[in-house]
Amino acid sequence: METGMSFFWGCVRYGTGLLVLLAVAVFLRFPGSFPKITSASASKVVAEEPLPTPTDKPKAPASIRLLADRNGHFISMARINKLPVEVMVDTGASIVALSAETAAKAGLKADPNARAMRIGTANGAVTALPVRIPEVRIGELVVTNVDAVILPPGALQGHTLLGMSFLKKVRMEMQAGQLKLMQ
Repeated sequence: METGMSFFWGCVRYGTGLLVLLAVAVFLRFPGSFPKITSASASKVVAEEPLPTPTDKPKAPASIRLLADRNGHFISMARINKLPVEVMVDTGASIVALSAETAAKAGLKADPNARAMRIGTANGAVTALPVRIPEVRIGELVVTNVDAVILPPGALQGHTLLGMSFLKKVRMEMQAGQLKLMQ
């Protein structure tokens, strides 16, 4: 008994024994109040949040490379509000322009209080309604809250124009018939 007490006081003197003994006493007194760790539950925790290893590299910024078609246009598939849409990159357009049909399919509606505006297109002046697109994806690039206009039915012939309201939110490099868009 005396050796056990001297061990106890020796631990207390060095500052660690009291906390260790208290923890052991609580565990022995209330064993059911502590979670049981099994190999299955331990592996589940490890599987949910793997620790990074020194060889993990940060992800490269998202980018896409587009090739010019025979007319020099850059055409690609994009997702506007998750709707697959063929787009033509148009650095001469100040804003993304969608046909009324494409906007309806993408679930985009102009604000009923928004003022219609006259805009110039390659096919002449048209009336357009402003809208904000929650998300535009092209390749790995994701741009949110993109200003756009909805043009009347038939005003665009086949393509949504991906104008500067989208392009100013990404970096662009053009070289030898290729356009690279990066975030």
